[in-house]
Amino acid sequence: MKGICKGLSGLLALIICCTAAHASQRVPVIDTPVQISLPGQPKDAEYAVTDSAGDLWLADRGGGRIVGYTPEGKFLKQIGGPGVGSGRMGQPRVMAIRGDVLMVEDRNQSIHVFNISSGKYVTTLHNMFHLSPDFGFMLTKSRILFTGYGYSSPPKGRGTSEVLTLFSTNRQGEGVKPIRVEKLSKAESLGMIVYGRGRQVWWKGHGYAVCHAVPGRVTLLHEKDLEPVKPATLAPCMLSVSLSVLKKTDVGAAFRHLLWNRSHVIGLVPAGRYLGVVWRNPKGQADSRFEVRWLDGSLKEVHRAAIRVPGPVGPEDVVQSVVSDGYGPVYWLFVHKPGSLDASCRLLKSALKMPK
Repeated sequence: MKGICKGLSGLLALIICCTAAHASQRVPVIDTPVQISLPGQPKDAEYAVTDSAGDLWLADRGGGRIVGYTPEGKFLKQIGGPGVGSGRMGQPRVMAIRGDVLMVEDRNQSIHVFNISSGKYVTTLHNMFHLSPDFGFMLTKSRILFTGYGYSSPPKGRGTSEVLTLFSTNRQGEGVKPIRVEKLSKAESLGMIVYGRGRQVWWKGHGYAVCHAVPGRVTLLHEKDLEPVKPATLAPCMLSVSLSVLKKTDVGAAFRHLLWNRSHVIGLVPAGRYLGVVWRNPKGQADSRFEVRWLDGSLKEVHRAAIRVPGPVGPEDVVQSVVSDGYGPVYWLFVHKPGSLDASCRLLKSALKMPK
């Protein structure tokens, strides 16, 4: 009898093991990234996006331009250029693309609009400082969706401030529509500046998926009205940071040190019926320094896998972008000392394998 029980127990364990293995094979896989070098690749790229054709676009912060590449890595075109005036940029950073429209946030808090097919300048949205487009934004059919740190009116006094951490405007940057509003203290506002970088992506069949780097809770928004699919996911996302950090000589280094010591989201990768949330974990978690957590349509985590990134990755290296068009490769943009005079970048590429 004992032998039969042991046999049944072993068979049950084998079934469970095989079931788990089979389940894990049905989620997408992001392969180990490989460093790539593209013709004319900017040395000081600050941001990366892909368009619906799978083309890759890099914001050349030092060169004041946007550079495009085909999925095969061939040079496509340059948009904009350094300087002041129509179609000229000082330090382009965050970008968003939809159809033929390319919007680029400049260091002076303007958003430049270009036609991506012709490469021609269209217009500039000025005085965008209160909307903080550098935290992240994307284009919907008729609006601009901001995931970041905006104000409907300038804050007053030294107490708490009413901050927009998820909101939209029309395509002219007007008509602010709040989606999530939070009251933050000065320390919490500083925490937002450190940890509040937005991640946003169109997830076909589900809506717009958005989150902040910390705590990384994903919110789904309906395509038509940008209302939350599940209001309960609109949880507060702020962490307090001591104001003494501003007293440091190099504030940028202090911010990078804070990120280095806390898990945070660095990208969202839509892949069919799954959404990959890519995390960077603290330095002590060497085996899973980078990992992807796959969510299903109900935002339930179904699988977690470590991703080994080659090359040295230290506290001065910030992952500015992890992007994919949903079915093609996944691009990783690492920036060493972003925002500094000696900033440099590495571009890596992973294969995204879809389940059969």
